[in-house]
Amino acid sequence: MNLPWFEGVPYPQFAVWEITYGCNMSCRHCGSNAGGARRLRHQELTTDEAFRLCDELAELGNERITLSGGELFMRKDWDQIAARLQKNGIGVSLISNGLLVEKNLDRIARLEPLDALALSLDGTRQTHDFIRRVPGSFDRVVAALKALRRLKVMTAVITTLSRRNVGELQRLYDVLVDCQVNGWQLQFVIGEGRMEASADMPAPREIAKVSDFIVAKKRERKMQIMAGDNIGYCRPDDAEMRGAPWAGCHAGLLVVGIEADGSVKGCLSQQPALQENNPFVEGNVRDKSLREIWENPKGFSYNRQFDFAEAKGPCKGCLHLQICRCGCTATAYALHGSRYENRFCMVASAKEERRKAKAGALLRMPRPVVPA
Repeated sequence: MNLPWFEGVPYPQFAVWEITYGCNMSCRHCGSNAGGARRLRHQELTTDEAFRLCDELAELGNERITLSGGELFMRKDWDQIAARLQKNGIGVSLISNGLLVEKNLDRIARLEPLDALALSLDGTRQTHDFIRRVPGSFDRVVAALKALRRLKVMTAVITTLSRRNVGELQRLYDVLVDCQVNGWQLQFVIGEGRMEASADMPAPREIAKVSDFIVAKKRERKMQIMAGDNIGYCRPDDAEMRGAPWAGCHAGLLVVGIEADGSVKGCLSQQPALQENNPFVEGNVRDKSLREIWENPKGFSYNRQFDFAEAKGPCKGCLHLQICRCGCTATAYALHGSRYENRFCMVASAKEERRKAKAGALLRMPRPVVPA
């Protein structure tokens, strides 16, 4: 599976596995629309099926995995799945909304050291509780972070940015420093699930402000700060912002996403498997082995057979196209219904701002006086 613009043979170095659809929240920006349909719980992989998948991931060379949900602590065997992965030599991280962390501290402590346990925190107290629709949830997340630090667990926070919270970054940063959080990932909402067509989607120009904030805070060295894959792309200090220059979407190349029912996608951020006419579901581990799905020569075509000639909008003719490949696949498709266009981009946004400024300057120019 050698690709002309990708060195080596793709294998899923990194995986994200949504182990349950169950959730004790109903967040306004949830891309999976989790917690809304109890019937989905009956479709989740059984413990034995999950163990088999743990073994198949190891056989394919998976090195690191993040277990999420829904809310992963609502699945009773979450720690058995994590332990099986660790036994197979795979580094495990967890993502939780924080509400059930303190009830699970003993089970967390019995595992081998986790790569990280990341909690979602989407703004200051009032904003977070509004987005998460659970009064008091901000304080419970802060308490959970402090409890995990006492347990000497590597902690992280994931903040999903929208117009409601993008102005609160400094105040949230101060909270995380006080909690001695090890890492902080910032990512923009994707127009899927409950966030579809929402007015809360930030304007592309907000990307530059967030990027500037990330770079500035990285230089303070108080915690590790990471930019999500839909923040970008190709700005001059991109390597400093990300830790490495943007090299295009890795879904289906180095990354695999697995849903709770065993559906396999290139990235878990892509459209939920149950969505009609879903172009991203490559198969299900109940029907085929993960290796069969991953090594399908026609699979993950949006990345493995990316056609540069199909680029549209601001991506067409962009100097960065060969590397960027229209940025985050999930964001591009959610916004435009196409893999080959992505206006949620700093390069495109900067061009548009310059165009508007130039047009405005022309309008403000004094009109020549025409002799009578």
